[in-house]
Amino acid sequence: MYLNSLADAALDYALYVSKPILQFIAISIIAITASEFLFSSKFALRMLKPLTHILKVAKLPQKFATPMLLGILDSRAEHSTISSMVKEGLASNGEVVVYNLVSKPITSPKSILQYVAPVVFSFLGTFLGLIYIAFSLAATLIGFALGVALSHVLIKNSEPSSYAQLKDVAIGVMQYRSSVEIAKRGLGKALRIAKYVGIRFLIVLTILYILTQLGIFNYIKSALKLLPLPILQNPEAVAIAITYAISPSAGFALAGNTLGKGAATAKEVLTALFLGKILFGIVSEYPRHSFPFYASIYPIRLAAKLTATLLLYTVISSTIIILIINTTLL
Repeated sequence: MYLNSLADAALDYALYVSKPILQFIAISIIAITASEFLFSSKFALRMLKPLTHILKVAKLPQKFATPMLLGILDSRAEHSTISSMVKEGLASNGEVVVYNLVSKPITSPKSILQYVAPVVFSFLGTFLGLIYIAFSLAATLIGFALGVALSHVLIKNSEPSSYAQLKDVAIGVMQYRSSVEIAKRGLGKALRIAKYVGIRFLIVLTILYILTQLGIFNYIKSALKLLPLPILQNPEAVAIAITYAISPSAGFALAGNTLGKGAATAKEVLTALFLGKILFGIVSEYPRHSFPFYASIYPIRLAAKLTATLLLYTVISSTIIILIINTTLL
């Protein structure tokens, strides 16, 4: 009897973790390889004319074209370039702050497709996953609008950029690769990420499985019923937001389980995930990850400003998206 129960538990656990992990690996390979093709050097040249308008609207000088193009490929190279510009007196703190926001629609989509999409689709499914990704991409446009608004306050004089100048910059910055090289690079990167994140995935799923079997989430949901949250009145959704604030991967996993049980609506789950994103940004992402990253590249004062404006961006964009979610018929 004991052996049968143990075998049943092992089978239940295997089924619980295998499907999302296999989905994640498959989606990672497809999404990362596709994004390497999409965001290649050819993409940079196609972005030149929009980039000219972006820099002009944001009152940023032409020299910011180089880091913006680099940001499509490597964020550390992007910010190292800007740091050199700051040290040489070629860029002001205000320009760097504005750049960090207005560059979001250019530099963020690749990372969203490579790192967020595989996790989201694995747990939320195709339809809701597409909606979440669409809102995440929309958030970058809100960041752009916020950056443009700040540019009128932080940037006094601007140096106009021309398409010809930016084309010279792009050709000098971007490294051309053949389709075969891009495919090999994408597949290799996908396998590395799948291996690294897959292990963490397995750990998160194992912990969630154990906590679920112990009934911990039932205790949490009972306690959350006492919290007056007008945005989220469903304790199941509140649990998703709090779990996301601790670990985004665990938050998505719990969201998928909650949807599967029919314990929360799609609207409640999306609201919980974006609320959790705000909480995660406040308690973990920006103080523990973003600030140390910026502080390793920029002067401490500028690093603090960049971290603060990114936190403001996350709060504002996620709040707007939550309002949109709750005012639509989704």
